[in-house]
Amino acid sequence: MLQYRINGNWGSLCKTSWNNISANVACKELGFPGVLEYNLNVMELSNLSVAAFQVPFHGKDYMCSATDTSIAECHNIRIVDNCVQRQDEVAISCQPGTNLVDHTVRLSYGATRFEGVVEVLINGSWGQVCGDDQWTDVNMDYVCRNIFGPTSNSSDSLPSLTATHSLNIAAGQFNCSAHTLFNQCSYNSHAQYLADCDSYAQLKCEVISPASS
Repeated sequence: MLQYRINGNWGSLCKTSWNNISANVACKELGFPGVLEYNLNVMELSNLSVAAFQVPFHGKDYMCSATDTSIAECHNIRIVDNCVQRQDEVAISCQPGTNLVDHTVRLSYGATRFEGVVEVLINGSWGQVCGDDQWTDVNMDYVCRNIFGPTSNSSDSLPSLTATHSLNIAAGQFNCSAHTLFNQCSYNSHAQYLADCDSYAQLKCEVISPASS
């Protein structure tokens, strides 16, 4: 079952117009090479937890193009009201494979390796990512997947830090495409922007095992 987060809320998608192209975009955004099956029946999936069926419908029908690199880029979106049964939900199978290993982003000063201050490697030096209102759920999920793999997402919980740290902002306003090293995303590192930034980005990741997804 494919679930998508909109405005901080997780929900399932309607498959009225769902096709192989849209599923391929979703698989690549998750860090997999591509799609295997795009039109699975949710009710026939044996490894779904009870919690998976408690997620509401988003009531949106996505159609993506082959040039889209994420569901967020799919502009052909319809609001639908006929997705009321669980068999109306999108369920896909992706090609086996792992996300690229990204050594250009890390979490520092966290109580565990899954949380901390987000730091990015730019021009050979590590610095913090700005935690302003441009630091979004999409950015957080992207970092988690690049560090921990395609079955990882950001948590709604705040990370536990080992200490308070001074500002050392390297960049902000990240805009990433699927399957790209974090420091190859577009970003803002202009001196005035860095000087105006008064907080660093913090993050906690959750890694979901295949048996519980």
